[in-house]
Amino acid sequence: MRNQDKLLASAACLCALLCCPRPAAAQIQIISDQSTTSLSYAGEAPSPSGVNAELETSLLRDTNVFSNNERPFSDFIFQEGALVNLWKTEPRWNLALQYRPTLMAYDNETSLDNFDQSLDFTGQYSFTQRLRFRGTENFGYFTGFLQPISDEYFSLPTSPFGTLNSNLIVPTSRDLSEGSEGHIDYDVSPRGSLDLMGGYAIQNFSGINSPQQGVLPADLLNTSGTTGGASYQYRVTQEFTLGARYVYQSFHYGLGGSDETNTAFATAHWSVGPRVDFDLYGGPSFSRTYGGPYLAPSESETTVSFNTLGPSVGGTFTLRSDQTVFDITAQRSVSSGGGLLMTVTDSYEGAEFRRQLGDNWDFVLIANNARSVALQTEPDRGKVESDSAGAAFEHPLFSKLSVHFEYDYLRQRVNNYVPLGTNVNESQYVVSLFYRLGEPRL
Repeated sequence: MRNQDKLLASAACLCALLCCPRPAAAQIQIISDQSTTSLSYAGEAPSPSGVNAELETSLLRDTNVFSNNERPFSDFIFQEGALVNLWKTEPRWNLALQYRPTLMAYDNETSLDNFDQSLDFTGQYSFTQRLRFRGTENFGYFTGFLQPISDEYFSLPTSPFGTLNSNLIVPTSRDLSEGSEGHIDYDVSPRGSLDLMGGYAIQNFSGINSPQQGVLPADLLNTSGTTGGASYQYRVTQEFTLGARYVYQSFHYGLGGSDETNTAFATAHWSVGPRVDFDLYGGPSFSRTYGGPYLAPSESETTVSFNTLGPSVGGTFTLRSDQTVFDITAQRSVSSGGGLLMTVTDSYEGAEFRRQLGDNWDFVLIANNARSVALQTEPDRGKVESDSAGAAFEHPLFSKLSVHFEYDYLRQRVNNYVPLGTNVNESQYVVSLFYRLGEPRL
């Protein structure tokens, strides 16, 4: 790792000692100012402090447990888990913690039995009225399985930064990920604010289930990344804010292969009344990719490099009422290859809709589309296209007990230049019971 990367990583780790996050998303996103759009209804404001837990028991039917169309085995899965939340808000600081343990037992494919865990922190501390620190720390140890979750925790990623890629479906394996991020915010004037940030993330894979020996590489691409940046925002009116942001990011893969990306873009936020928000950002992104993931570091840094210049753009629209929430987001950015490729240009579009049906039913509909293309300029660039869609109905049986019905569909297509990539068609049918203890979070 180069000195610049070590410096950024050290700064991010120092920040991580103080930080703590927001509730987890339905699809885990790892690092870099990873904002998400909440599916809470208008008028649902978080309570200032509390502790609660959600006990989960689920029965799932998965039509492709190995996420590989060459091995489309179906199985029933029994899941027992919990979701524990702790949060506290004071005049000068706030923090939140969420821990999620999950035990998954397969009816026939018992070799896939696993115990997943995730731990998330987020927090903020105000040194003065103008100077603040905020940070996040995320840890996950899981199989990549899309686990059932109650309606209030569904959310879409809306980060303007390139991140560790979570849109790709990898062969069944254990995924150990950790990410930390820190921000220093300073109000330079009543309308202007400056944000300095640094972050670090790792993603390691192990225990690939029955790869095709002699044809596929032995391992997915372990990835480490650092991020640094600065931004300035100016509130033109109470509803409209303009800004500018610069981001540096670096990824390193496997035994060799790395990249550096510099991105500069303008940002705009518009609150159209109290229940509608609109965000846009865009600008140029320059990347330099070194070597290949299966070369020795000394070889990769000196023999091969690729330069890429392209746009980094995106936007998010949110509409919220007392009974309906609608979010739509689209973005194009540089990110990691999710274990399948080195650095990629990642395009993502997603939409979600939540609606109260009568007095006793809650409905969520979500859909995503993503494309990841390797940055290398050679004609044999790897390409992955993925789509997913899901729907969930939730109904309270008693004051603290709810039943949850969910269906998810996953599809992925890869070309011949993605060594460990697999074509996937997968459906998951879920019936869950959620029992809540303690105060409601909202």
